[in-house]
Amino acid sequence: MQKILIGVIIVLILFGFLEKGIQSKGGMMDLGYDAISMIRYGLFEKPARSLQGWMGDYADLWKVKEENDNLHYQLSQQPLYEAQLMEAQREIAELKEQLQMKEALNQYQMIAATVIVRDADSWDNQFTIDLGSDDGMKRDMIVLSGKGVVGKIGDVSKTTSKVKLLTSEDRQNNVAVKVSISDSESTEGILQNYDPNRGVFVIHVFDGNHEIREDMQVITSGKGGVYPSGLLIGTVNTIEELSNSIGKTIYVKPAADFQNFDYVQVIQKVKEGS
Repeated sequence: MQKILIGVIIVLILFGFLEKGIQSKGGMMDLGYDAISMIRYGLFEKPARSLQGWMGDYADLWKVKEENDNLHYQLSQQPLYEAQLMEAQREIAELKEQLQMKEALNQYQMIAATVIVRDADSWDNQFTIDLGSDDGMKRDMIVLSGKGVVGKIGDVSKTTSKVKLLTSEDRQNNVAVKVSISDSESTEGILQNYDPNRGVFVIHVFDGNHEIREDMQVITSGKGGVYPSGLLIGTVNTIEELSNSIGKTIYVKPAADFQNFDYVQVIQKVKEGS
């Protein structure tokens, strides 16, 4: 049935060409030319144009696919970019704190250092910086983060130094401190140890007569022979009255973030004339 229908259509087309050729001036010559032109268009030009259009569409489609793949890749990298941005912002904030600390302690000569080693096994005890004896580092030099005291230098090599943290379990790491009661009054004590469970320093205050309140600042007193005076240790968190001994025990929230820092300042020496 389909073959018959196709044959009828071809016959009608041929009759159409024949009638057009007879009516035209050129007669059969025009009919032959039209037939040849129709065959050339049907067999060559139209397929060529169709192929050219299809190839153009395919090229456009491939370009769109590449753009889409690139967009998907960029979107997949978004969490990485966000993490890198957050880390850069954190480092900038830490360096700003270091600069502010240096300006606040302009009576001291300070040198910047970078934390290069901090093992999990000794996380709360010590870390290593990229300065050593060649850079003027000596034992017991004080080390600060951007927010407060973190510890003092222990072992020193030519190019690196180990810093003993205030959170160390070393019971000989006592620091002479004082609580700022007012602009003109303070009371002295000793930083005895760090309580890791509560995240606070345990400080014994000798004088029990002063009223100590929460959020009062605790700073170094300078009387221990190692730590200069005026360095921020933290703020009072809890006060515990002692019934069987002189003074009281206070628990102090550290000013420094001992879990998260990459840069520190080392107090090298007191400037002359200060």
